[in-house]
Amino acid sequence: MKVYEINGEFGIDRLKASDRPIPVPRSNEVLIKMHAVSLNARDLGVIDGFYNPNLNTPLIPVSDGVGEVVSLGENSNKFKIGDRVSGIFTQSWITGEPTQQNWISTLGSP
Repeated sequence: MKVYEINGEFGIDRLKASDRPIPVPRSNEVLIKMHAVSLNARDLGVIDGFYNPNLNTPLIPVSDGVGEVVSLGENSNKFKIGDRVSGIFTQSWITGEPTQQNWISTLGSP
């Protein structure tokens, strides 16, 4: 699969195209074929090393995207193949005003 990743050095000019094997979903995971992605302000901060300069690389800096579930890992029963999905950065914030508890559930947050 084609990815754009940070590998060693930060900066938008260091973002490189790479090929990786298609992953196999583990238990409680799904594999999503991405149809569209975008770089938001958080992603640009990650790319520039501003957000968290101690992140391990290589790293694919994408927070926003939509796609389709194409494979299910063991015990993955919340979704089915063919479901259209969109990622959510703050796992417990579905609606309403954010709370401190919501911020604890963010993915990749320090």
